[in-house]
Amino acid sequence: MRRRALLLPLVLTCALPTCRQIADIGPITYVDAGGGGDVVIADVVVDAGCPSGTALYTTAQSYDIIEVESGFIYGSVASAGVFRCATTGCASPTTIVNQNNTFIAYSLGPSVLYYTIQPNQTGGPTMGSLHSANLDGTNDQTVAGNLDYPFWIAVTGNDIFWSDDSQDLAIPGTTPATIECIGCNGVMTSKPWITGLSNTYGLIADTTNVWVFADDGTGTVTSEVLVCPIAAPCVAASDGGTGAKVVLGKIPTPTTLATQANQLGNYIAGDGTYFYVVNGSSIQRVNAAGVSTTIVPGVSDIVAITVDVAAGNLYYATDGTVFRTKADGSGPSTPVVCNQSGISDIAVDSQNVYFVTTGTANPNGAPYYAPK
Repeated sequence: MRRRALLLPLVLTCALPTCRQIADIGPITYVDAGGGGDVVIADVVVDAGCPSGTALYTTAQSYDIIEVESGFIYGSVASAGVFRCATTGCASPTTIVNQNNTFIAYSLGPSVLYYTIQPNQTGGPTMGSLHSANLDGTNDQTVAGNLDYPFWIAVTGNDIFWSDDSQDLAIPGTTPATIECIGCNGVMTSKPWITGLSNTYGLIADTTNVWVFADDGTGTVTSEVLVCPIAAPCVAASDGGTGAKVVLGKIPTPTTLATQANQLGNYIAGDGTYFYVVNGSSIQRVNAAGVSTTIVPGVSDIVAITVDVAAGNLYYATDGTVFRTKADGSGPSTPVVCNQSGISDIAVDSQNVYFVTTGTANPNGAPYYAPK
């Protein structure tokens, strides 16, 4: 952390009873962290013992999205598939989904993995499709076919939502993006749930609502968060409805390499009540009524966020550091992983925080873990 390197000498050369506030520098105070010598600089706790993480295995792969479920960590590689490794480590990952050149994205349920396949973009007859499989990759089935361009997936109970979004393709007559649902209200065929959207950047569903992170259609490189109840669809006015509710707008659209478009979904998280999103140099949370709160202010280059619902914590990553803070914004940010490079996504379970990198270090894209 560059800021720590500049400020720590002030702590080392100043006797605590006589330290004075310096203009434009936040208060510097010691806190008792079990004798670990931690300090608080402004609202960031600096821990001298912050680990760099331990690799679960070595690989040259760079992963887009990681999730952890039932003792395994899953990672996806764009246009390749999904791989997994036990959270205790493995010699090499097991291939769960192998769809070379057509795989797009995946999402995990408690016992089922869902993933999407892109259409043939060279003029062939193959359309996009949504698939399900067991968590070990067996029993692979097509859930829905003949889709324009299925991308993001979100699962809650028996309801499966996904975005059918061909906005980014040079296809004449491209229609607005749609959020589809199978299982909503017990209907096991595909049904449009949210229509009239511009490009979609992420999707989250909980027991009450489905949330969409999408371009706002203004042409100003800004995005918005929309919400719709899972009890009733929110089709656009052109389809005879009133549309989904915009609960947060004018969000600077995260920039990412075209080959890493899947990683845009790493900028959002949900805990069943709130939706969290990277908003420029801050992290905000918003509820379905549109009441928003800034949880983390003034942090540049946030690349991924996730929520530990059971512990009430939010984790967020910059290029080389993973931080923990209270999900309601009531506490400071504490680094739990340091001295890394190119962090691209994070996940948590009851014991650890997991992360992957796209840096040039060896191992390049290995999943790492550190105590949370």
